[in-house]
Amino acid sequence: MLPYVDYLPTITEAENENELRQQDNSCVRQKRINKNNALLIISIICLSGLLSGMIIYRNKILANEPNTMMYLKSSSKKRNQESCGDDYSKKTLKSLVDLPFAATFADTKGEKKWEASEVTIVNGSYYVIHDNSWAVSKIDPHFLMNSEKNIQYGDPVIAPTNLQYQAEDLDSSFEAIVEIDQDTFYLIRESIHHKEEDVYRAVILKVKLPNVDHILQECPSEKTFDGTSKGFEGAASLIGADGTFFLLGMCDGNYCSE
Repeated sequence: MLPYVDYLPTITEAENENELRQQDNSCVRQKRINKNNALLIISIICLSGLLSGMIIYRNKILANEPNTMMYLKSSSKKRNQESCGDDYSKKTLKSLVDLPFAATFADTKGEKKWEASEVTIVNGSYYVIHDNSWAVSKIDPHFLMNSEKNIQYGDPVIAPTNLQYQAEDLDSSFEAIVEIDQDTFYLIRESIHHKEEDVYRAVILKVKLPNVDHILQECPSEKTFDGTSKGFEGAASLIGADGTFFLLGMCDGNYCSE
């Protein structure tokens, strides 16, 4: 009788078995990756649809409620008592709409930097000037996102063709806007170097929208400044008893001095 010999797999068979096992594991991992990718795509689609629906709903709400920039929001009773009493919520304003300028316009005219310096309200619309842009922005009171009702008058980069006093950095330096009459405004430039006198003066431009690229009148201020950073930062107008129009300039503190 032959001696009993237990069966042992050869090295080749063991390698084949290990390779088959690795192939099975690889297939399982690939299926999991495909499943995760599919779930990710579905999640992105659902999230995009949800955001689109929220924007549409928001625009519909705001379209029926113009001029609602702020609203009253209640706070907790404990916070009310610790701060201003039980009527705290009735005295506190909370923001209703926060919308960056970049998302306001359907056509930004290539502008990427928005340095708004003053806003004035005329007939329910908001007129905004920027100290880096030559355009005057008009914002619809409904504050809709990417709306064609929000427009820029003029070119943000190109200065008016008949401008007399040019800033060294080519920016507008607009710091104030004052309504004069129907679609007619004064635009105040903070402080511009007058080379012929070697002094700094604010410059007032008179324009009639939508023709911001053409100035009706340009006038330097009597007040002189130390440089370009401490000129007129704001302005207001009033009409005297005799009908005289007065334009009041506001400095940025320090007695208009740098």
